[in-house]
Amino acid sequence: GDLIENDFKTVKIDATLGELVEVVATSKRNIFPVIDSRNHFQGFVSLEDIRRDMFKTDQYKTTHVFNFMRSAPAYVYIDEKMDSVMRKFEQTGAWNLPVVDSEGTFVGFIRKSRVLAVYRQMMADYSTD
Repeated sequence: GDLIENDFKTVKIDATLGELVEVVATSKRNIFPVIDSRNHFQGFVSLEDIRRDMFKTDQYKTTHVFNFMRSAPAYVYIDEKMDSVMRKFEQTGAWNLPVVDSEGTFVGFIRKSRVLAVYRQMMADYSTD
């Protein structure tokens, strides 16, 4: 639970490019979780995915988030054991995986780099004891 980062700004799957750009402008992140009307995780958009189009203001009302959305390679469930999470990172090659609850509601992301940093720190603390 401590490894889940939940300060992501979500965007609705039917939002327009203009609405997405507004979210991007107020976010410190470069990944934007896409949710449906029930807050269920549907995929994500990365800043890289929209970089070419985000300044095309003529497309702000006619292009939608689902045109840019990627599917997650795997999901992590909020109560999942860490060995299972690490297996998913290894199998998918992903560096970020979405975390959802049992209903599929978006909770946050877990980053492989953060998990490894915490593990290294735990090992360092253990070896000095």
